[in-house]
Amino acid sequence: MDNFNIPFETPSKKVRKPTASKPTDISTLEITFPHLKAGPPSKSQPLTNPLTLSLAVEYILTLDESEDKPTITSNWFLLHPEENEYDGFLHPIFARLSVDSNPSESEIPPLDSFYYDTSNSVALHALDPLTKAGYLEVVPERKSKDVLVKVLIPDKGVAKKCRWCDVWEQRTDKERLAVCSGCRKAWYCDEECQMQAWKYGRPIPHKKICKLLGSQNPPKPPEST
Repeated sequence: MDNFNIPFETPSKKVRKPTASKPTDISTLEITFPHLKAGPPSKSQPLTNPLTLSLAVEYILTLDESEDKPTITSNWFLLHPEENEYDGFLHPIFARLSVDSNPSESEIPPLDSFYYDTSNSVALHALDPLTKAGYLEVVPERKSKDVLVKVLIPDKGVAKKCRWCDVWEQRTDKERLAVCSGCRKAWYCDEECQMQAWKYGRPIPHKKICKLLGSQNPPKPPEST
């Protein structure tokens, strides 16, 4: 029996080290939510309006039964770009924006697009500010009732998550997560996390999918002479 998916030990979440220097290039915007009060945050009210947030994405990598065709889907979120000084246990994810699964009658969208979860009141309230700020664009003239949006900001402005220990990037981190040079679709805290994911990654070890994922990248343009 192939036990590739069973790690020898459960990955422990690492603490990203903040820096006193200028923030990383993760993009942020302010959104006002009706369920939050206005004013400075406090221990009794750690989240207040306007709330500073960032877009974050998690790529889900899977193989078909023949193990020769990779499938990449994405989950999109609103993320707290910095740790909350009044609540150290606050989860970095504020709200999920994408639906849990693609609608049955819809095709899997490109990686820069996703089906927006309009059933989530928090996510629905954020849609207008995100489109007005140029973060998202609603794809028009579609027959389906499902809301498809396209991400407009550069990939470097979107926060990522370590594929091994599940730590999310934040804007005040000392440095960004390192991207896999083979496929450029997986990110890691350091070499230790990358090695563990290579051997024991979930839902499948990265070594079994990296080359296939990399083959889906568009070819690099020829260098000018």
